[in-house]
Amino acid sequence: MREDDVNERPTPGRPAGDEGFTLIEVMVALLVFAILSTGIVAGATTIIRMTTDNRARITAANLASQDLDLVRAIGDPFSIPSITAAAPQRIPIDGRTYTLTRAVKWISSSGAEVSCNSSANLFFLRINVRVSWDSMLGTAAVQDDTILAPSDGTTDSETGAIGIQVDGADAQPIGGVSVTVSLPPGSTGAMPPTAPKATTAEGCTYVNDLKPGSYTVTISKAGYRGDSASTPAQGASISHTISVTAGSTTSWSFTYDQAATYSTAYTTGPERYSPSVRLPSNLPTNFLSGSTTYSTAAPAASVGLFPYATGYSAVAGPMNDGTTNCASVDPQAWTAGTVNGVPLAAGVRAFKAASAGQSTNLDIPLGVVLVRAPAGSSLTATQATPTGVGNPGCGITG
Repeated sequence: MREDDVNERPTPGRPAGDEGFTLIEVMVALLVFAILSTGIVAGATTIIRMTTDNRARITAANLASQDLDLVRAIGDPFSIPSITAAAPQRIPIDGRTYTLTRAVKWISSSGAEVSCNSSANLFFLRINVRVSWDSMLGTAAVQDDTILAPSDGTTDSETGAIGIQVDGADAQPIGGVSVTVSLPPGSTGAMPPTAPKATTAEGCTYVNDLKPGSYTVTISKAGYRGDSASTPAQGASISHTISVTAGSTTSWSFTYDQAATYSTAYTTGPERYSPSVRLPSNLPTNFLSGSTTYSTAAPAASVGLFPYATGYSAVAGPMNDGTTNCASVDPQAWTAGTVNGVPLAAGVRAFKAASAGQSTNLDIPLGVVLVRAPAGSSLTATQATPTGVGNPGCGITG
């Protein structure tokens, strides 16, 4: 036998195909291992996330329960504010931030949800607290509820109540508005046993245990102005007289908002007069918006007015004296016409608008008369008979 034949002979007892693993076999094994490892890691990660989320859910439940305990400690349901999603309470705990909101809804004796100034008698206040957190699994927040009833009820067979709502120019509730109740002349009522509270975040407050009769409700807040048919828009406080009957609730809504500031500039218009001028000290100025007019008795450098979206135009001069109107000072009252061969267009008012809490400049067109007089002399102006095409006239003299 040749030496080569001996070297090529396979090892006794071991098949030639089992001498080692091929590269394909190794890759398949690694792939199977990777798939199994991925499933194990994903499962472990899910278990960890669920455990962490359950722990966070327990913390959220405790926060909701704690908030309800705080609410119950307040006791008076008329003093419990809501916590809206626009301005939630954020609570950091163990590196996680929890977001808490609180919804408060009044329920009438019929079981329906009503506003705090509803004419229906308020039966109880339902409070719903919701708590969510960062990286929460699912969309369901933890929530808890409770109800609170007024300790002495809102009305009984011998007394009544007043529900008050305060909204801004954008119809959103205004909180922190002071409310007072007084007796108008001839009222048969009696002052409430406790002073009304300021409006809540929902713009609500409530006065109960009132004897039948008439009551004047006045609201006020620094820097705010009211919109009322019976009160000038300039009013920093506005009032309304309400009749209360036994066994029922009388409701009233006020429109009230932060003032818009208008800085005035007189003697402005198509032909501006740049040198300084002397304005009459008793020159009234009228600020007009729709059917609302607010008048100052003297020139005003700036005024705070209710922020109507349509804005204001300003007219200088007495538009009325209580009995007689003067239209000639109002540009809008002048019709189109031709004067001395010159065609003139109809007069218009220029409007300017500012939002609540904002400011803007408002031009007040005013004619200028140059007068030369000896020092120490006085000047008196009187209203003459109106002349000219389209002149709307003025019945006020002086």
